Amino acid sequence: MMNQLFHTGLNFINHRAYLRFINGMKNTKDLQQKKLLGTLKMLRNLPAHKEYLLAVNSYQEFRNLPVASYESIQNDIAKQRNQSMDYICQKVKRFQPTSGSSSAVKWIPYSKALLNEFDQAAAVWLYDLGKQYPGILKGRHYWSLSWLPNELRKEQTLNDGDLLSPLRKLFMNNIFSVPEDVMKADSIEDNLFATATYLCADKDLSLISVWSPTFLLSIIHLIENRKNDIIETLTTGKWPKDFSSSIKAPRNSKQAQRLGSLTNIYDLWPKLALISCWDTAQSKVYADKLKSFFPHTPLQGKGLWATEAVVTLPIQNHYRLAYQSHFFEFEDIETKEVYPVWELLIGQEVSPIVTTSSGLIRYKINDRLRVDSIKDGCPSLTFLGRIGDCDLVGEKLSHDQVESIFKILDKDISPVSMVGVQSPIKKKLPYYLCLAHRDKPELADRIEQELQKIFHYKLARDLKQLGPIVVIASQDVHQIYEKVCLDKGMIKGNIKIDSLMMTKNDEFLYATK
Repeated sequence: MMNQLFHTGLNFINHRAYLRFINGMKNTKDLQQKKLLGTLKMLRNLPAHKEYLLAVNSYQEFRNLPVASYESIQNDIAKQRNQSMDYICQKVKRFQPTSGSSSAVKWIPYSKALLNEFDQAAAVWLYDLGKQYPGILKGRHYWSLSWLPNELRKEQTLNDGDLLSPLRKLFMNNIFSVPEDVMKADSIEDNLFATATYLCADKDLSLISVWSPTFLLSIIHLIENRKNDIIETLTTGKWPKDFSSSIKAPRNSKQAQRLGSLTNIYDLWPKLALISCWDTAQSKVYADKLKSFFPHTPLQGKGLWATEAVVTLPIQNHYRLAYQSHFFEFEDIETKEVYPVWELLIGQEVSPIVTTSSGLIRYKINDRLRVDSIKDGCPSLTFLGRIGDCDLVGEKLSHDQVESIFKILDKDISPVSMVGVQSPIKKKLPYYLCLAHRDKPELADRIEQELQKIFHYKLARDLKQLGPIVVIASQDVHQIYEKVCLDKGMIKGNIKIDSLMMTKNDEFLYATK
């Protein structure tokens, strides 16, 4: 009964934001221009922006400013982070660590105004979820938000719940399966085990929301591998001896018995009404694998919610632009021309450029999206993958080229990623490494044959600028990928499997030993 009351209260406070979003789509252009002018007014007197924003009073003047990257503003962020002053934005609540598909940790300022923008977008999405999947309102939820590597855990002073408005936090904390204190575990290992155990303890789990499907797969594998430890914890209410964090353990003897006799993981959560995760680009294969574990549970794909900004929301079966949250522009992938929202055309493939209240001005997010539809001036965009060709020695290998090769080989080996390796070992040429789930006779030769159909790759091989392809084939290849990313300082739960990436050493080979 109490759980239902909290869901009802949460729906009530989200309803107004949802109506405002739906009714405002017909005024997308006007609302976007209003958002731009409001953001500029908020930021123009800050030291990082004062010199060039004071003279900007319209979009026509604004579009003449340069497009920014993290590298171009990291010094401004460092000044605010290190000197505890309002330099790039006002009232920073935390600096959120993040990473791209292959880059190291970046620190994104989360101002109070940005958190309000995120909070309102979340309200719209949450209300729509309840409308489409009413079963999620009859149980508890698991939301995987931000994860930190062990060396960064002590630097974070706020919990994910602190990113929500106080009222929304009050309601959501009472419907979460995994208590907030679990995020305070001393290590990722303890955190993951505690998360898995609390999930196993909750027979009323109705929603699982994660970013990467590989993260949920790793939780499932953890439950399978440490089933006896979880059963013992649920039976005794005490953690195993190797668990060092001071977190209260759950106790549920009935769920312990259910886990002990389990044949299918979905039987553990009879009320599970929805799984939310990435399901496009390189995440599709893992989302499909999740569906095999939960054949009776709907899976909804995530919109594009980057650490820097929320770009799209899955609303009414479309990935609608979060037009009320930030000011958006888009760079056409082919022509490199930059367009405001109101000039987009259906079929365009674009990369988002955002201006947010956290001080990111014309900040490019290196993701590829396709404009699928436009309703009342508000576009719907589907995430297609990360942007960035691999160019070790001039071969200019692209995602599209690699994915075409993967389609040819998919049924035989289930390829995962092509990695350009800039080996630091003297006299060892740079080379490409293919990660796949299965091996086949002469597989390396087959891949090499396909790669040499690409002019610049063949030229580089003929000129002995590149070494031959190397293959790593393993059923656990996605775990090898994740291990390398974690060792580089990336954040578990934020890791996307990318079809093409670069690395500076033989770390994937080391990870298999």
